[in-house]
Amino acid sequence: GAAEDLKEQLFPAGLAAGLAPLVARPQNGLATLRALPVAPGVRLARTITPALTWRGGIYDGDSFDSPDGDPTVTRNGLHYRLGGDQGWFLITELVYAPEAGTTRLKLGAWHHTATFADQHVDDAGRPFLLSGAEARAHSGNTGTYASVERVVVGSPGKPGHVDTFLRLGAAPSDRNTLTWALDTGLSWHGPFPGRPADVAAIGLAHAAFSSRAAATARLLDPTAPALDHEQAIEISYTVSLNDRISLKPDVQYIRHPGGSRAQRDALLVMLRVNAEF
Repeated sequence: GAAEDLKEQLFPAGLAAGLAPLVARPQNGLATLRALPVAPGVRLARTITPALTWRGGIYDGDSFDSPDGDPTVTRNGLHYRLGGDQGWFLITELVYAPEAGTTRLKLGAWHHTATFADQHVDDAGRPFLLSGAEARAHSGNTGTYASVERVVVGSPGKPGHVDTFLRLGAAPSDRNTLTWALDTGLSWHGPFPGRPADVAAIGLAHAAFSSRAAATARLLDPTAPALDHEQAIEISYTVSLNDRISLKPDVQYIRHPGGSRAQRDALLVMLRVNAEF
């Protein structure tokens, strides 16, 4: 998403636009980590120094509670089952943000306690598509991420300032469809006179598919191009209507959807309405 969306959350945009798709479906078929930002959990924070903060959280490992990953099981958001084979999701990060500074640094790691299936081989190390055996089971899943955000023009919080960000996340290639993701972007706050709360933003995201996932895809269809990467370019403009409501036209151009050159590039146009109460 655009630069301003997730800066203050424990889950940085690296998780929303990078780390979340890194994580494969657990072996028991439960939902992917894309659902975790709305999963029940506990977050903690501690100020170590005026410029250094630690944050941590533990969340339900699956917010759908469906063995098939069916999101309609909890469409009302009221039925949750904690623990068990769906596991837990833990995340921790350090944030360095001097009060009067123009730069913010984040370094973090996450771990999921569920069991995850290998992307390519069985317990004997053979491709499971050829052997007919079950995929090798991996206990847990872990990843790391880092980000830097910097105001490059103007003063933080003042109309007309421009900030940039760069984020990188990585996860093991044996149990995840994507092995690393990078996103970067720029946002211009108050770009026009009389519009101090508007934000114009542009961003780029790149995600690389794991070699094991690519090998399995090649066995499924030897004639198809090898899986490589997926990229997204996004341009948005947030129009502030008042202190509580804003409109956000958003255009995204996606290259290699699903990581395949055989798929046509996609263009997505949408309008978001944000309301705070």
